[in-house]
Amino acid sequence: MELVISGLGCVTPVGVNPSELFENSSKKQSFFSSIMLDGYTQKEILVGKLTSQQRDKIMRQSTQLGLKDKHSWNTHLGIYSAIQALQDAEINAGMRMGLVVANNDGNSDLLEQSLNTNLLAPNYCGTSLLKSIRTVTESSGFSTLIYNTCASFNAALEIAVNLIKQNIHDTVLVGGTDLLAKKVLYGFDTLKALSHQPCKPFCRDRGPITISEGSAFIVLQKAAIARKRYCSIAGISRNCDADHPTTPNKESILTCHKMALKKAQLDAQDINVLFAHGTGTVANDSIEAAIVNELSYTAVICAPKTILGHNMAACGAVATILIALTFKNNRVPATSLYSDSHEFDLNYVGDTNAHFPKIDFIQSNSFGFGGNNAIAIFGT
Repeated sequence: MELVISGLGCVTPVGVNPSELFENSSKKQSFFSSIMLDGYTQKEILVGKLTSQQRDKIMRQSTQLGLKDKHSWNTHLGIYSAIQALQDAEINAGMRMGLVVANNDGNSDLLEQSLNTNLLAPNYCGTSLLKSIRTVTESSGFSTLIYNTCASFNAALEIAVNLIKQNIHDTVLVGGTDLLAKKVLYGFDTLKALSHQPCKPFCRDRGPITISEGSAFIVLQKAAIARKRYCSIAGISRNCDADHPTTPNKESILTCHKMALKKAQLDAQDINVLFAHGTGTVANDSIEAAIVNELSYTAVICAPKTILGHNMAACGAVATILIALTFKNNRVPATSLYSDSHEFDLNYVGDTNAHFPKIDFIQSNSFGFGGNNAIAIFGT
């Protein structure tokens, strides 16, 4: 059974629709902004945050859909990108379909508001986010919320694939969404993972990670009923080693690579483009680069967090939007901003190798805290 991606939707600081996201991802410029983190000590940090104009555009659509300010910003982000994906796939609201949503921190902004007002935040839990998206899209099928740290979307995608392969649904709306919240930023700051320097994946002079808000959804369907086709699902794997709260385990990630290639019935050399997890940390970059060389990948390496920042539960979803449009345009977003300081011997995407006569397979890596690993391989 062939499964294809037939609809795309997204909202990020880099672009509030898929085509804008794709084009801006190759402009070799930063879309990050500075904010003051007012914790125990004040410090300036870089984040990916939507502009006031972008936020106004999203809120106008929310008003038209009947949403109110009392809803979490996370809900507005998720619904905006979910509606885009359905419209792109030419699917009307109310169709019986599955819904799988990846998220990390629920509606944290409502929790923060409750702390300031001493009122309860009944809609803080992520299930409220799921319910709101389900209501607006009028989805009447199976729905679930996935908390799997930064591997959440690829894990959600695997569930969506299984829902279709087991003939529970012919169509599944699947995506990820996460917002900037003090709760999240304070957590990463305790790990000394934030600063005013930008994220520089695979670079010697790397700094910290750069947290970014965003949301992206895709429509996954049986190929026989899809009205559009961006790419297909070749194979997905995931595992969890639970080895350490934050530090990745190389052997576990290596196993996840081998599982994904086996499910896709491919060798590493068959992959044309690899969208790396590429957080810009020593732990991630050294392990990911070592595995690419150990398995003899010849793929062009794209590190989208250089431009996008880390969208947390949505990072795999946003990467999938870029992957779908890479297939469509035969062009990889040229995300290598710091080519003069690359530390590892990898085939990084640049202006000279961004264009392909034909792309057959693209791999997308997502690794998260707690040893959660998930890899998806896409085909034409």
